Amino acid sequence: MKKIGEGWQYKVYDLENGRVLKKWRAILLQYFFVYFQELRKKQSDPFRKTIVDVPRVRRMGYDSVAYIKNNLLIIDKKIIGNPVFLKKYDYEQDRITSLKEAFSKSSVEEIKRMLDSYVELIFATWRYGFSDAMYGFLNNNGLNKNGEVVQIDFGELLFSKDQVKKRILNKRWLLSHTFITFKESEIKTYYQNIMEKNMTLENLNKYWGKSLSVEHSRSDTV
Repeated sequence: MKKIGEGWQYKVYDLENGRVLKKWRAILLQYFFVYFQELRKKQSDPFRKTIVDVPRVRRMGYDSVAYIKNNLLIIDKKIIGNPVFLKKYDYEQDRITSLKEAFSKSSVEEIKRMLDSYVELIFATWRYGFSDAMYGFLNNNGLNKNGEVVQIDFGELLFSKDQVKKRILNKRWLLSHTFITFKESEIKTYYQNIMEKNMTLENLNKYWGKSLSVEHSRSDTV
């Protein structure tokens, strides 16, 4: 079992069967990992940022896994990589090609289609009453074996429509590290335009919780 990636919350291991194992970081190791990440970013006060961010991210991870677990029979599991939960917060998931890797091998038009699918993925998560908080489209999302855009990382989710509304109003996607560091290009402009067009309160109201409502209605009639 080979480690192929890691983030603030998880280490990722290749199971060599088309699946990966994501193991939750112990809290002390998480503090060390985040601290050295912030050092590399040359933050002005990496220690303070680590002390503030780790409890927040850890709590979001707890809440996000709990929500997905509690609604796993309702959610279309394909859009989050068909997770299977193990002990506590560990889980297996389909091995996905990150959008960052996919972009590096694709034409401009192919990348635009992936970004269009990313928007549709956001709508799909809204239907189930959750939303990625960070808009880190390059690393938090990827292509499954059928070439569909899915969410790889669901460790930092929002479940409040009001919180998602606030992010729409302040255009939070423009403040993400992914967007800020993405090189100026036709692709960056395209992303900005489609997000501006689609991340609206009208669409939030149109999609939010609709699939949950349908499932609850079915349950009431059984």
